[in-house]
Formats: sequence, structure tokens, C-alpha cells
Amino acid sequence: MATFQFVATTPKEPADVLLFFADMRNAPSWDLSVREVERLDGDGPVSVGSSFRVTVLVSKRAVTLTYRVIILNARDGLVLRAINRLFISEDTVTVRPQHEGQFEVTYRARLRGRGVMRLAEPLLQGTLNELGARAGLKLCEGYFS
Repeated sequence: MATFQFVATTPKEPADVLLFFADMRNAPSWDLSVREVERLDGDGPVSVGSSFRVTVLVSKRAVTLTYRVIILNARDGLVLRAINRLFISEDTVTVRPQHEGQFEVTYRARLRGRGVMRLAEPLLQGTLNELGARAGLKLCEGYFS
């Protein structure tokens, strides 16, 4: 399984951070691999069960995944999961108090190939490392500051 994790510190409130990541329409602002996002479950607040069709560029190939919000609460954080015929993707976000109005945000992305794509997991790891590092840098320069 290809995995990437980054940790950042922010003064933003945990609920705001979790909702920012839960609404995947925000992803193009920080994840350069995201090409298009469409919310599938209508309008209203994002909550458990909300779903998004997300098109990402993985190794020069457009891949569409349908993400669903599985968990969204202050204690457990956020879990977004997508499954298609090629991949299973799971992103988790936790926010913990650090010190004097600062919070530590941990973002972890896991991507597992399905079927024959399992053989490509070592290549996926390199791609995920590169995309994740760029996304983390963009978040630290923008949203988290």
C-alpha cells in the first residue's frame, strides 16, 4: 500500500480544518493532482455520507474516484474513502491541540492498487510521495498559515 503523511501546525479551529478537508471541492486549491471535483449528494453542509466525484492525474493518467465522507467528528477526525476498479484510496485527517491556540494537523493518504494494479504499488508510492509533498507545502504556505 502506498502511503504518504504530513504534519502541520495551524491556529485554525479543528472543526474548520476538518470541514475544509471534508469538502473536497477545496482540494484543487492545495492538491495539484486534482483536476475536477463534483459534489454528488446535493447542496447543504458536508457531513457523513457526503460524496464527491474527483478526477486526479496519476502518472500522467486521469483517474476518477468517488469519495465518500465516512467519519467526520472532532474526536475521530475525518476519513474519506474511494473505491474504483483500479484503486482504493483512504485519506484521514486528525487535529489535536498542541499549545497556546495552535493545533497539529496530521493528513495521511493511503492508496492501494486493486487486481493487477497491486503490482504497481511501488510506482504509486513514488507518485504519492511527490504529490503529497507538494500538497503539504501548498497547504503550509496558504491554508494553515
